[in-house]
Amino acid sequence: MARLRPGQVRPDLPLGPALLVLVLVSAGTAVLMRYLADRGLVLGNPVVLTALVIVASVIGYDVGRYPVASLDRGRPAARGVRIGLRLTVVLALCAAFAWFAGWSLVLPGMVALASVAHVEAAGSRMWRPAVAAGAALTVAGQVGVQLGWLPSIVVPDRSHVAALWIALPTGVAIAYVGRSVAQREELARAQLSAEARLNALLNSSSDVVVVVDASGVMTYVSPPATAAFGTRPEALVGRPVTSLVDAEHGDAVLARLQEVVRAGGGAREAFDVLMEVRRARRWHEWTVLNMLDDPLVGGLVVDMRDISDRLHHQQQLAHAAAHDPLTGLPNRAELMRVLTDELAEAAPGAGVAVLFMDLDLFKEVNDTHGHAAGDELLVAVAGRLRAALRPHDHVARMGGDEFCVVLTEVRDDKEVETVVGRLRRTVREPIHVAGVDVTVGVSIGAATTTDPTTPPTELFADADAAMYRVKHRR
Repeated sequence: MARLRPGQVRPDLPLGPALLVLVLVSAGTAVLMRYLADRGLVLGNPVVLTALVIVASVIGYDVGRYPVASLDRGRPAARGVRIGLRLTVVLALCAAFAWFAGWSLVLPGMVALASVAHVEAAGSRMWRPAVAAGAALTVAGQVGVQLGWLPSIVVPDRSHVAALWIALPTGVAIAYVGRSVAQREELARAQLSAEARLNALLNSSSDVVVVVDASGVMTYVSPPATAAFGTRPEALVGRPVTSLVDAEHGDAVLARLQEVVRAGGGAREAFDVLMEVRRARRWHEWTVLNMLDDPLVGGLVVDMRDISDRLHHQQQLAHAAAHDPLTGLPNRAELMRVLTDELAEAAPGAGVAVLFMDLDLFKEVNDTHGHAAGDELLVAVAGRLRAALRPHDHVARMGGDEFCVVLTEVRDDKEVETVVGRLRRTVREPIHVAGVDVTVGVSIGAATTTDPTTPPTELFADADAAMYRVKHRR
């Protein structure tokens, strides 16, 4: 029979079978008492002795249904008191039976049998009172035998010796059972404490911990799933873990989990997963640990951490590091990276051109209308340059009033000249800043290459030099 956990209740015996057992026990006891009385082995009235056995059986009917009742979280105190009172009554009945039957010498053994059952049921706190009560009843019985108040099937001296020899080992046995139960109680308390601590940790974490079997079905979901996914954990158990994943990524995620399964016990892997959370898609970092071989877990432990906000913040930082805060255009470092990629990916025969631009008369606008007007002018020029380019071209602010354009898929110099002319006309149109219309010009230097091995810095330098030549001719 499997051992019950603290506080767990054994099922009641149905009334019909219980009555049948009681009738059989009563009949058997009556026959046995009559048989022993006829042979002088029982000195009391067999009917009275049978009645005592029946009463003791009824009173002790459900002893043991609440193993280690002191840990019963529902009603520990009441249960312990009830079993303590029941032990007192049962021991009194045992004493009455032994004294009336002339069996005072075996009373310690009867006390031990009743005490062990009650110690198992009520917990270790019961063994000391049981030993004390057994000793007191044994001494009382032997005193009664010695004084002739109680009958005995043997002479008093032999009764005393037999009672002592039975009392010593049975007392030790009760104490041993009590200490064993105490150890079980301590282990159970430690287990409950560990479970409570683990639950507290899981509840306090924003991460969701999921256990999935080898086929990807969830067998456990931690409580934070309610807040994280909007679904109670018990509603998720039994569902495929891929039901939480974006439909386009479900097969890929399942394949990654199978890789961890094949890697064996202790294998660990982390990867990012796009999940469907509260009708929104959010990125989560999954850390998967293979604990299929652990009998206490029997699955893959998946820690799911929402990293959408972190990724968004990282993207913001990356964008800020690569873009000009005033105009929102890429900065010099970002344009250099873009130029490197475009040179490497240019189609055969297609060229890449760099246009270096410096605004004319920008200083006059700054000096006349102030730096705020100058900033407005730069933002307006940036917008015009972006609008004047093809979708696959790039524009960046290099700093101050300098801008740079990278043209891709360039077929000839005439194409570059056309773009340069368009940019000049675009910039030259009046711009409304600080309540007035201002007009600025732009000096543009161009450098073109069809050689993908051309260093980006060299192309920049050539365009910069060409721009200064244009500016000095004015």
